[in-house]
Amino acid sequence: MLKAKKLFLQTSYEPLPEVFEYLASQDGIRMEEREDLILFYPKISNGTGVIFYPGAKVVFSSYSLLIGPLANAGYTVCLLRMPEDLANRGVNRPDEIFPLFPDLSHWFLGGHSLGGSTAARYVSAHLSNRAICGLFLLGSYSIQDFSQTELPMLLVYGDSDQIVKKERIFFYQDRFSQNTTLKEIVGGNHSFFGSYGNQTGDGQASIDRSRQQQETREILLSFFHTVLSC
Repeated sequence: MLKAKKLFLQTSYEPLPEVFEYLASQDGIRMEEREDLILFYPKISNGTGVIFYPGAKVVFSSYSLLIGPLANAGYTVCLLRMPEDLANRGVNRPDEIFPLFPDLSHWFLGGHSLGGSTAARYVSAHLSNRAICGLFLLGSYSIQDFSQTELPMLLVYGDSDQIVKKERIFFYQDRFSQNTTLKEIVGGNHSFFGSYGNQTGDGQASIDRSRQQQETREILLSFFHTVLSC
């Protein structure tokens, strides 16, 4: 058991080749790679930032293809690198990000798997921060109790996810906020929220990775737009 735990802590899922191709292409937006994060800048900012916590033992750049294109819609996107690729060891990273962007007045925080749960921990502890206007969880759930709040929450899951099954997500539904949206991606699994291959123990997706990520982005953008329009 100890040997297996040590191996888990030493091994992370690496990004697929298309991630490096995307980061090299710039894709019409400005990207900045730092040691501890990747920034995606929009050509014209809408005054809103997105902070993304990566999943456990996944190299953070593996989510570039998923969330980088959000910058094309005006969002400043911050993809966080976590100590030992474990988001729960960097829960307070947004404290370092907010001061970097004084011109951004709204923020959405979220992530994938453990990253989503960790983002929920941060948001739960900072509900008084009015700049935080929404929380999104991808293939993830929160044990934090938001039931007495009207925090806009979005939970997206694949119906073939065998890592975080929808039964686990709905187990905590009494802790959802009063303003929660749930979206199921038919044919989607856990691994395809990122670009790092197939995660051990996951279900077989019946759609391809690019389609799952495209659907996820569309759901995120719709959620962001709805919240900001209120």
